[in-house]
Amino acid sequence: MWIFGYGSLVWKVDFPYTSKLIGYIEGYERRFWQASIDHRGTPDKPGRVVTLVPSSNSRARVWGVSYKLEDEEAISRLMEREKRYSQVNLTFFPVPLSNPSTDATSSSSKVDTCRWSASVPTSSFTAVTYIGPQNGPLFLGEANLDAIAHQIATASGPSGSNVDYLFKLAQFMRIHLSHVQDEHLFQLEIAAVVWGAAYKIGDNEVDEVVSHLDEREVMGYHKVPIMFHPVWNHPLNETTNGTISEKGFEVSMYYGSEENEHFIGEAGITRMAQDIWECVGPSGSNKDYLFNLCNAMRQIATLLPNDGDDAGHFILDEHLVTLESAVRELDKMEQQQSK
Repeated sequence: MWIFGYGSLVWKVDFPYTSKLIGYIEGYERRFWQASIDHRGTPDKPGRVVTLVPSSNSRARVWGVSYKLEDEEAISRLMEREKRYSQVNLTFFPVPLSNPSTDATSSSSKVDTCRWSASVPTSSFTAVTYIGPQNGPLFLGEANLDAIAHQIATASGPSGSNVDYLFKLAQFMRIHLSHVQDEHLFQLEIAAVVWGAAYKIGDNEVDEVVSHLDEREVMGYHKVPIMFHPVWNHPLNETTNGTISEKGFEVSMYYGSEENEHFIGEAGITRMAQDIWECVGPSGSNKDYLFNLCNAMRQIATLLPNDGDDAGHFILDEHLVTLESAVRELDKMEQQQSK
């Protein structure tokens, strides 16, 4: 029995298999349109995971991994894991890789052992595929990209955070199928994350530092717990023992919610740029705040360990870049007028 995985099955392999092939199916698109209430979310706060939806292009491809299963117990466990999806038989097209023994992640799972042999298929074959039924209670359907990203960024369930699910799927695609452009997946990856730095405060300094930060962030911000995902080998990391966890951990973040009295809300880029360019306060000019933030993000991007030719571009989000450009244009206009 062959199983085609296009979501968590590409990186969370908790079942024994005898063969593993990377390739694609045709006629579908991968979308984060399925609710998760028991893995990456809860009934009260569902997460979003991928499903397949028919494409208007019969040659559209969804890339993933097919596994050959021969153990009946493993098949039963997998059916239980994917119980909220329907089984569909699809044609799978395997693609030979230059280094097929490379695993999809750095997982050391004892059951995730790939066995390659000359007997594996080299032409297309039928594989069982799990798809969320569009008439089912968990099918959420299409939504605004930012709304999907926010739901993913804030949901978590028994299997972990929803954003970790997104990260690992994107990581698999970037490392093993770097030639494939999955626009929906990579746009969500950008929209669902905010890059920055986490600081660990010594036990004997917690009260003093928190008191200082509470005063510094007093204007409409409040502390909320959130998962932080470290880049363990980033050169800007500073640690006392030289080790960084590769796993996410909870941190406190100062967050200005829409409910606070200082929340201004959305405005046009021109209006925001003008406000930032004009305003000056006790801590300095507002435009210096913006420029310093962009420079810091640019430094993180430049030094980001590269798992692709353009890994750094994911950090400089469009909102920051567009604002910086608009404010610098106002600087140029002022300089020209003063000549």
